[in-house]
Amino acid sequence: MTGNKFLFAAVLLVAAFPLVLGAQEFISPKGSQSQITVEKDSAKYFMLKPGSELIFKVVGPNTIKIYGRIINPAKAGNASLMVYQGGTLVGAMLVTPKPSKDLLSHNKSLGVSVVSIQEFGISDGEQDVKIKSSAKSPETIVAVEVMVKKGAEQSIDLVPLVPLAPLVSQKKEEKPADIDLVPLVPLVAPTDTKQEKAPPAKQSSKDTKPEGQYKEIVASSAPKEKVEVPSKSISTVVETTSKPIIEKRIFQAGLNAGIIIPSQSIGGPYTDIGLSLSFFPIKTNPAFGLGLNTGYHNLQIDIKDGSGMKKYAMSSNLIPVSLTLSYLIPINNKFYADIFGGGGVSIISAELKNSTTNTSKSASSVAPSFNAGASLTFRLNKNNGISVLCGFVGGKASLDFVKDLDIGGTYFALGYNFTY
Repeated sequence: MTGNKFLFAAVLLVAAFPLVLGAQEFISPKGSQSQITVEKDSAKYFMLKPGSELIFKVVGPNTIKIYGRIINPAKAGNASLMVYQGGTLVGAMLVTPKPSKDLLSHNKSLGVSVVSIQEFGISDGEQDVKIKSSAKSPETIVAVEVMVKKGAEQSIDLVPLVPLAPLVSQKKEEKPADIDLVPLVPLVAPTDTKQEKAPPAKQSSKDTKPEGQYKEIVASSAPKEKVEVPSKSISTVVETTSKPIIEKRIFQAGLNAGIIIPSQSIGGPYTDIGLSLSFFPIKTNPAFGLGLNTGYHNLQIDIKDGSGMKKYAMSSNLIPVSLTLSYLIPINNKFYADIFGGGGVSIISAELKNSTTNTSKSASSVAPSFNAGASLTFRLNKNNGISVLCGFVGGKASLDFVKDLDIGGTYFALGYNFTY
């Protein structure tokens, strides 16, 4: 019966599992459209040729996600998709031709770009959502995912689980069969016989020597051994917990180099160079410290039109300067972790060049920013060490020709630390 219970419960779990995943689903457009699948991608794609459109029926209020991929991105430019609700334009979506390793399932000689995803809100009622491609866009495949709300019917479907209660009573009936094993209890009788053998020990009242011998054994050997063993174990623990060298650290300087991945889809990764200075006034372990972080990032951004031709080229130099608070966590004499975070400003200078007219514009600005991250350092000796670190620089700036430029990005770097 136990096997039947687990089998029945497993069937119920498998039956309930699609209900949980029902929170999201991919939908098909109106008309006869052939579905296109991409290897290692569960999205339900449909072809969108240049200048064509697809119409999806969505019931709101709701939120949809539109997935876009360009076919054969190595020979294509950006794809511009316009999104309508009914006859009203609600937004636009840009699909970039960044190549990926994924291939079309029906034609493995064609690759697709990295998937671009954008969310759109849908108004109340049954709506026709139209996705239209510009005439100069390359061939693109799109998928629409609807964020379906969970209904109360799911809890009602689980009510049939109640009839499982009789199975418990049947198991209780099986337990009496196990009670038949109780006759094994008489095996305890030999222990009683040992207790019966104990009375002969009363004969020691006639011979007092055995009692005296037992008392000498307990007093001489057992306590001494028990006392000496703990004392030795305590001494070894004290000897192995030597003080880390990090406890004597007062000042630290670090230089690192790596890459930064911008928050916006503007290419990259780009080179990143950083310098950090930290001061630990209190010799504690772990320790808090004050620091100054700065760096240099150079971003090269190509801005293309709908046909994929480069229209503008922007070069931007960023120098973030942040005051940070560090928290040093020693792991052992060789490794320690450092968590830091703080805020400051970013000095920005940018140049925008028109590729058609060869004219350029330049501008500069100072914008607030923040810096947070963590590092792990391996100490080569008392003063030198190498480290790996990751973090995030964030902030926004407005220039004469660019509004709300996101200067944030995630960086990964290797560094050298000098400790005094």
